[in-house]
Amino acid sequence: MIHIDPKVFPKADGAFLVGGSIRDMLCGRSPVDYDVAVLGDPLEFARLIATRTKGRLVEIGKPGQMIMRVVSDSAIVDIAQAKDVSIQKDLMVRDFTINAMAYDLSSNRLIDPVGAQGDLKNKIIRMVSKDIFKRDPIRLLRAYRIAAEFQFEIESQTNAAIQRHASLIQQSAGERVRAEFFKM
Repeated sequence: MIHIDPKVFPKADGAFLVGGSIRDMLCGRSPVDYDVAVLGDPLEFARLIATRTKGRLVEIGKPGQMIMRVVSDSAIVDIAQAKDVSIQKDLMVRDFTINAMAYDLSSNRLIDPVGAQGDLKNKIIRMVSKDIFKRDPIRLLRAYRIAAEFQFEIESQTNAAIQRHASLIQQSAGERVRAEFFKM
């Protein structure tokens, strides 16, 4: 069941809750933070969230990968521009199927183009595409962290890809590797 706090998240065309927060809610957990992908201007939506929650707006990241973070007493919300012109395409570049869902804030519907709900039900970690580890090697560790945290199994093709690309972890910044280990 997905419960969205209307005091935090307004109905907004082109704004979608995405990723781990959706996974967590469907698993009956309270998300630590929320990720929002917007098809429009992330700064405009972040200002709206900050006003609604009396939160503080902070820009984080680097040029071309900026995230607007709103921190308030009621929530931590990261807002980014969707990676493509549609939310479906944005979801197809995410890491694992269970993190490739979106909740449309305007229509209150779940978008699941990769069968994530089935993988949640079957407790499976499955990569969305074959190049996810090349695009971000931290995902090699994230697969094991999520599997351990949720007591899920890593699907065989995903496990084989992890083994095949294990050496890529050396390309990742040390602080990102450390952060994944601390989360474990």
